[in-house]
Amino acid sequence: MLTDCTNNGDITAADGGEKIGGISGYSGIVTNCVNNGDITVDGAATGVGGLSGYTADASATGYVIRNSRNNGDISIEGNGVDIGGLAGGVGGTYSYGMIENSVTTGDITVTGTGSNVGGLTGGVCSISTGRGSVKECYGENISVTVAGGLAADTTNGIGGLAGSNRGDITDSYATGTLHSGSDTRTGWLVGYAYTDSTLKRAYWYSTEEGAAEASFEAVGASASEDVLSAGYSSNYYGGLDWEENSTLDTLSVSPSEWKRGTAFLSGEVAHFLDEGGALGAWTQGDSWPVLGTPSYYSITAADETILSLERGGFKTGDGSRAVYAGQGMDINIVITLPDDEDATVGEDTGHYEYKLSSLYVEYDDGTSENLAPDAAVFSLGSGGDAIVYAAATKEFVSDDPDDPDDDVSEVLETLAAKSSGTGSSTGDGTGDGIGNGLGDGLGDGLGDSQGDGLGDGLGDGLEDGAGDGTGTSNTSTNDTGADNAGDGGGITMESPTGTTYDSTLAPLIAESQLAEIGAEAADTESGGDGGGGEAPEEDTLPFTVNELIEQPGSIASNPLMVALVGILVAVILVISIVYQYRKRKRANT
Repeated sequence: MLTDCTNNGDITAADGGEKIGGISGYSGIVTNCVNNGDITVDGAATGVGGLSGYTADASATGYVIRNSRNNGDISIEGNGVDIGGLAGGVGGTYSYGMIENSVTTGDITVTGTGSNVGGLTGGVCSISTGRGSVKECYGENISVTVAGGLAADTTNGIGGLAGSNRGDITDSYATGTLHSGSDTRTGWLVGYAYTDSTLKRAYWYSTEEGAAEASFEAVGASASEDVLSAGYSSNYYGGLDWEENSTLDTLSVSPSEWKRGTAFLSGEVAHFLDEGGALGAWTQGDSWPVLGTPSYYSITAADETILSLERGGFKTGDGSRAVYAGQGMDINIVITLPDDEDATVGEDTGHYEYKLSSLYVEYDDGTSENLAPDAAVFSLGSGGDAIVYAAATKEFVSDDPDDPDDDVSEVLETLAAKSSGTGSSTGDGTGDGIGNGLGDGLGDGLGDSQGDGLGDGLGDGLEDGAGDGTGTSNTSTNDTGADNAGDGGGITMESPTGTTYDSTLAPLIAESQLAEIGAEAADTESGGDGGGGEAPEEDTLPFTVNELIEQPGSIASNPLMVALVGILVAVILVISIVYQYRKRKRANT
């Protein structure tokens, strides 16, 4: 057992060699040790590792290499077999060898051919059928180069993590460069996968600019496709400038997933290695995923048409991407509402204006958080993966907000354009006017049809009140009302008797009231019969008070107009009562 030891000296083998290590050539247990020395072998070498050439635990208990680190480079000036940054072989001639929580930063260079050459280990249980393992180990910024490619007549391989794998590799990774004289049994992760081997939650990240993703496969070769489908999962590989999705054939063979370079920088790969935060084992480092906490969660925008999210220079926006962050980290919110749209509502011109009405976050555990609509940032809660929702309202804004009666005036103008009429009546009559109450439209129209008493009485506006009027009418035919236009300046409408009258207030007079006024005016001519006056025919107005009030966006939506209509109806009722009173008074006298 070797524990708490450090080597700072270089090691050189002048005429080849085997079982060479920075701490031990062949050992049972190495813990808390560091090697800072380079290892150089001039000639063929077998079993060379930064910490140990071969490792094994004869008692099948405890750890073989634990909490240790290699910072030295390994150079083989010839052919190399079982060459690894941490150990040349794990398991060796015994079973159950293990490397745990250990690191290498040293480069590996083999000038000749290689077999079982890997960034972390040359082979996991590569010599024996015993089962070894590598757990929570990594190599950072390492270089693995086998100039001569894979040695002939070998079933092993060359890999970024391991040359070959007979055992189990979990929660481990390597970053750097990988070069081989041939692509035969050379893989970004593992060179050759033996039956019953496993590789879970591991990755290789190439730091070399311009390195082609198609150079190698994720796993160079395997005993069968069943090996990969059964024991290899949640593994990733990618490169610094690998930005476009790939359709490599290896994806149909290996479950290891290709990822663009930015996925290793944004937290995306860390999120998936950690199985969505369920393990608490992976987090995001400065340049790639690393072992540790906090777990990274995915945060997506529910509606990317108006909402996008940003964190650390990465943002949502392509329909499938999320941003990734740990609990308590800030997420920037970017709202992009549609531009204003020109629009017409009824006869009113204006535009539609969009305003954000709600903003909230829903977490995977079922909790939610309301955000202020103008929030520009929020801190990720403890509920796991999150979805951010945003909703906007669409409001019509008039181009003339100071003229709320536009719709009313347009309705009246439309009705005026449709109105016309003529009428005729015979007979003499006298009658009392009702004053200057409702405007010229009713004054002239009913005056010529039913007698001048009504005509002048309904003349010139609401201000003057009720008044008396007398008149005599012989025969009037086709009197248009426009001939008698007075101060009211109203519009031309059809009267109940077929004649015409003018009034801006005419639409507000009920059909029954106008019909009653016309009929009773006819009864007063010459004491009821004089001149043979004919009873007027009852026509109907083309609209009613209610129909006008119900015009969309007009009277009912304007409080001022509602008040004026109420006053007008009251005045009409008073006028009607006064008229009835005077009529009965004359009859009695």
